[in-house]
Amino acid sequence: MSSLFLVRLLLPLAALLLLLPAAGRAEDTSLYQRLGGEPAVRAVMGKTLATVAANPELNHTFKNVNLSRLADRITLFVCAHTGGGCVYQDDSIREIHAGLGITGHEFDAFVAILKSNLDAAGVGTREKGELLRLLAPMKQDIVAP
Repeated sequence: MSSLFLVRLLLPLAALLLLLPAAGRAEDTSLYQRLGGEPAVRAVMGKTLATVAANPELNHTFKNVNLSRLADRITLFVCAHTGGGCVYQDDSIREIHAGLGITGHEFDAFVAILKSNLDAAGVGTREKGELLRLLAPMKQDIVAP
């Protein structure tokens, strides 16, 4: 066997081996990073909040709320709960939403707007599903009894 033959045979194999660790690292990437990190999460949450606040059927809980600060707090919350390394120390979701009178319809409408904005931002199906599965159990703490 000539050395040129061995190089031609082994070079593609070596290239493949170099790619394998990179593929493994993609699985280790946090959901927060796969969502696009702080800029992407902040943009989606800001747009979602602005859309809800502009909707007269949904905005009763957003009157006199600083939407920019709220987007900051939600971004921090998402970061903390999706492996972004942030620490969220605000009140619990239940405490924050107590007394606001949020209905199931309003919650579902918020989620639909969030989904639409995630789609518009190009968030992948897997990442969107992971985020929504993480947020879904919070409905019981947000919707008024």
